[in-house]
Amino acid sequence: MQHWVLQLCNAKCLSWVRRIRTATLLMVAVIAPLAPLYAASIIPIDTNQFFNWVQSAYPSLFPPGAASQTIGTPAASYTVRHYPSTGIYLGVGDQDGVVYAAGAFSG
Repeated sequence: MQHWVLQLCNAKCLSWVRRIRTATLLMVAVIAPLAPLYAASIIPIDTNQFFNWVQSAYPSLFPPGAASQTIGTPAASYTVRHYPSTGIYLGVGDQDGVVYAAGAFSG
């Protein structure tokens, strides 16, 4: 993960991405016990469906038209979209499904 982040952003946003990771782990710790209650209503989506949802929900940050690309190695690959007009990168870990973001919002 750090290798991908270092390729996409400067050192300032690396600390922001670490904070996202910590917040995500905290959210999982809080939400995970509730998962069995809602498991029947959860419908898995693929990475492109996720990107398309993000673009429709937050078009000012993630305008439509960005193409997906895969970066990394077979052992640690990520599907990434770059949004040049906002300077944001959005990625999903292909092995773990973790969502990563880097860009101007990270300072």
